[in-house]
Amino acid sequence: MRRSVLWESWERRGLELLDLKIVEGSISAESMVIGTMYGESFGVCYQISCDSGWRVRELEVEHLVASIRR
Repeated sequence: MRRSVLWESWERRGLELLDLKIVEGSISAESMVIGTMYGESFGVCYQISCDSGWRVRELEVEHLVASIRR
């Protein structure tokens, strides 16, 4: 099974695009998040690998966008 979901934050400006894959014996999620927090812009990508019981086996996070000041 594969699902892609896009949603917008209710509390602050931001979006997340999540791609979830469930294959026999493993679950993986890849996501990109962009938004603002405390007046600063940010971007993050993450990947999570789980076993069939949804226990996290591996996590990778990458910071994409540093704050931009004008």
